[in-house]
Amino acid sequence: MAQGDPQGAAISIGRAALLASQLSKHSDATQPPYRLMVDLFRTQEQVYRALALFQQSGEQTPVSSGICSLLSLGRRHAARALENNSATAEGQALDEPLRRETTEWLESIQELQQDWDCRQ
Repeated sequence: MAQGDPQGAAISIGRAALLASQLSKHSDATQPPYRLMVDLFRTQEQVYRALALFQQSGEQTPVSSGICSLLSLGRRHAARALENNSATAEGQALDEPLRRETTEWLESIQELQQDWDCRQ
């Protein structure tokens, strides 16, 4: 994303989500953090895909329903991550940073939906 390539960022974070998914299947007591990471990475992937489509469409608002759908899908992944995070055992050091980052992504999605005139 730092290089201005949201499509490349989406592909990279999608790979990270796949790896986290594989790790969650093969781990024992540490499964919840990996599952949370999968949902967070999928959130990021959908937002990056939406940004890529927005750039390709000429950055005109209101955006297409496809772009809004990607943001909605990212929002659902983030909501699931927050829900799963609250269901995990409290006190795990990894869960709080994931919750904070997921909350920040939810806020970013809401701002994009408002800026791009997406109906929720």
